Amino acid sequence: MATAGPISAIRSLAERPENSRCAECLASGTTVASLDTGGTFACNACAIAYRKAGLRTKSIERDRWQEAEVAAMQGNLAVAQQLERNLPAFYRRPLPHADADVIRQQFVLAKYKRKEFTDPAMQVAYHRLGGGGFSKEGALMKRLKDSDKYLPRHFELSEKNNYLRYFVKDGQREAKNTIPIDQVNVTMLGSAVDGHPNLMQIMFPQGSRTRSLYVYTTRTRRSSTGTTRSAAASTIAIRCRCCQLTSCAS
Repeated sequence: MATAGPISAIRSLAERPENSRCAECLASGTTVASLDTGGTFACNACAIAYRKAGLRTKSIERDRWQEAEVAAMQGNLAVAQQLERNLPAFYRRPLPHADADVIRQQFVLAKYKRKEFTDPAMQVAYHRLGGGGFSKEGALMKRLKDSDKYLPRHFELSEKNNYLRYFVKDGQREAKNTIPIDQVNVTMLGSAVDGHPNLMQIMFPQGSRTRSLYVYTTRTRRSSTGTTRSAAASTIAIRCRCCQLTSCAS
């Protein structure tokens, strides 16, 4: 049976400033902890995302703690320094008390299961303009509504101006759609969906719904280790749909 020692110790750890805010959405007030994440403290909503990802959790107040478990808790800051050291600018973390469960789940999966934020080679390469942040643009292919046909669209990504947008035609002044980068979540899906090995899901809120763009590259490059990666300037095809699985207008 656990003694008052480890119980008091886990509570003291949870009260530290870096651990009193959720490791994922940064909400104030943590109620659970997980050893499977390396030792993080989280809110109730993100704890659900932990468990759905197969990461075990324990209540800070209600569960019994052993001394060895408390000693293994690294804390939110130490884990973030390891697993978020290459968190890209375009990957929005969950918002406290606001985001849908799917946003939390995708962030947790990317951070702990796929470890997407640990290796800079796993991130999309961007050109950094002098003092202006990341910027990239080019012709992409987008799937039309109720059709398997893809037509070229001009896409622009700008960290300085905080947007991802596309135009129906080159030289067009008004964008067809403009998405704030800080509202975007990006997940690498691989070939499990639609059979495209470089498939990405781009999620963002639109009104009361969450809209998704499914993006894949048609060109890859081979690294020195023999694995294939997405080419930074490759042609991209995009299929969009709403979370209700209805088609969105092109």
